[in-house]
Amino acid sequence: MSRSPEFVCLRTLPLAITITERASAEATLADGRTIMAFTALFIAHVPDADPGRDRSLLETSLYRLFSVLVQNTDQALAVCRELVAEEGVQSVLLCPGNTHYDVAEIAAALGDEVSVSVARGDSRSMRVAAKAMEEAGWFSQTRA
Repeated sequence: MSRSPEFVCLRTLPLAITITERASAEATLADGRTIMAFTALFIAHVPDADPGRDRSLLETSLYRLFSVLVQNTDQALAVCRELVAEEGVQSVLLCPGNTHYDVAEIAAALGDEVSVSVARGDSRSMRVAAKAMEEAGWFSQTRA
């Protein structure tokens, strides 16, 4: 008996990538239609983060994901404003370390054209993550 694969590719679309003025990827489908890549940003609070150094970009022809580590909400706001303006970020996902106030402040600063969400886990997941973070020394570091 054969097992079915977890992921099945139903159809492959030939794509050509170009870069637009907003630095967002465009994908041109085989039938000539042009679509813009969905551009998202994940921000995590980390005690020893340097947002100028601690950032990455993963991308395909249809999706661009920036990830940036910050120490506090002020840095998160600055990164959000920068990447919305310079990279066309359409969606921001914040780590569970953000309070409801932080989320509201960032959402208000970015306006109605940018989605702002926060990742939250259940109680067990939060305890597991907190234990791992404590063991790594997160809570003994001074936040800026």
